[in-house]
Amino acid sequence: YAVNHDALINKLVDTSAFIFGDYYLSASSFVAEVENVPRIFTVTFAENEYTPPIDLVDVGTKGGSGAKLVYDVVNKSALTGDEYKVSFKLYSTKTAYSTYWKLQNITKGTTLIDSSKEFMGDDPSIAKKPTEGFIVKLPNKYPALGTLTPQTSAAWLNTTKSKVYYVSSDSGLSEKISTLSGLSTLNSKYVRADRLRRVEIKFGESGKAYRYINGYKGSAISRRNSYVYAEGILATDTTGKGPLGQFGVGYVDVPFTVWVEDYATETGGFGERRQLAVGFIEKARADGGNPDGLWNPGTSIDSTGEFILIFDAAYDPNGNQQIYKGGFISGTNTIWADLRGGSNYNIPAGASVTADERAIAASAYFNALYVVALERANSSTFYSSGDKVIIPVATYPYTSQDEFVFKTTKGGVLSGEEEKQLFEKVNVFPNPLYGYNVATGYTGSPSDEPFVTFSNLPEEVTIKIYSLSGTLLRTLNQSHKTSPTSPFLNWDLQNENGIRVASGLYLAIVSSPKFGDKVLKFSIIMPQKQLQRY
Repeated sequence: YAVNHDALINKLVDTSAFIFGDYYLSASSFVAEVENVPRIFTVTFAENEYTPPIDLVDVGTKGGSGAKLVYDVVNKSALTGDEYKVSFKLYSTKTAYSTYWKLQNITKGTTLIDSSKEFMGDDPSIAKKPTEGFIVKLPNKYPALGTLTPQTSAAWLNTTKSKVYYVSSDSGLSEKISTLSGLSTLNSKYVRADRLRRVEIKFGESGKAYRYINGYKGSAISRRNSYVYAEGILATDTTGKGPLGQFGVGYVDVPFTVWVEDYATETGGFGERRQLAVGFIEKARADGGNPDGLWNPGTSIDSTGEFILIFDAAYDPNGNQQIYKGGFISGTNTIWADLRGGSNYNIPAGASVTADERAIAASAYFNALYVVALERANSSTFYSSGDKVIIPVATYPYTSQDEFVFKTTKGGVLSGEEEKQLFEKVNVFPNPLYGYNVATGYTGSPSDEPFVTFSNLPEEVTIKIYSLSGTLLRTLNQSHKTSPTSPFLNWDLQNENGIRVASGLYLAIVSSPKFGDKVLKFSIIMPQKQLQRY
């Protein structure tokens, strides 16, 4: 029980605020207490065992998001027993990455909910109109990256300055790189959050990368903002800006390869493994860089600007992905790739490129999935063969690959197999019965009139009780239950003539037209009682 402290008044001070002393119940509270006549409700647990209430039904996980769909049954009688599918689509008209879900009745070929943005997750509320008896509950999945994780033999990374950037503008994890002049205000418009994958940068494996040079192309002012593919730098562009190592070479060796190593787990992932195309940036010497054609971020990534660009495209060992290089002829000019995209990388109208490639060229960072800053902790320690830097995904958003298929039970009733399993649990208790049944303490029955209870019974049932000698003592059926659908039946320990049976061991054969017979053994030790007839 609980005490309503607000109704108590201190005897010395007329207030309900807590003060030490004696209290009394106010007149209004007393009247309210007297007028509220106690009402007792009898509740029998598992009374509807064969037509149970349905808890949240976990459909499980399907797709890269790792989300679990549950459906909450609100109206059992409306359940159809049909098969359903929940799928996801991207809001293509929205800048921010956003998905909606669709509910379809596969059996009938109908769409029940076309585009819902309600992600109820663990919300216990059912204040929502059910669909064919149930409510779909899905957690919201906001895309998120984990912390950049080095696995190195020596601590050569400055973990404070080393980080991964998701440069696309479509989600809350989007970032701009403030130290890259000309790119500091830009974000990618091409890559979407449904492309997030766990990625590993593996050192000691020889690879190739596209090389972009900052600080050479353009006027004294505009050159600091350009990021032109290295083959596009002319000898005249280097005047007064320092030499350019590996001049004219844009596809160069790097001491690492980059792989999608994305595992399918309960929390998300796609089970993919593939090598990705990469690039990196070099700054002009006049601006603190070391454009020698060799990736080395040094001890200040802000100065060297040697960020790694991880493109969302397959690795080509021959470097034939022209969209990352440019080299398109426009009249007397050659158009080279520039990481700023847009007007800085105008592919000629007649160029042999796809619409998708034009969209990549129009975007800053092209289709870079991640841009990675790796800064060395000191000048004497660097990578070793076998070192890795891992880019984990903390939360995968919903994508078109996510799909949930489930089936309800018509009317919410148990299946035949479930009913059979329940019948196998038919039992009798208490067993043994010693003198009296403790249940008489709250049923109102006399303590010297004990009974045993048969449980887990189907709706239609017959129970025949025998002595060990094989004498049939009593036949019971569903009419002896408190209600026809109750799984319980009490035997008052009397034979067909209303005479109490003696102490001993008894057999009960429980018979069901649907499930067959089950034999139970139970013992009874009867209390002393003055018989009224004998």
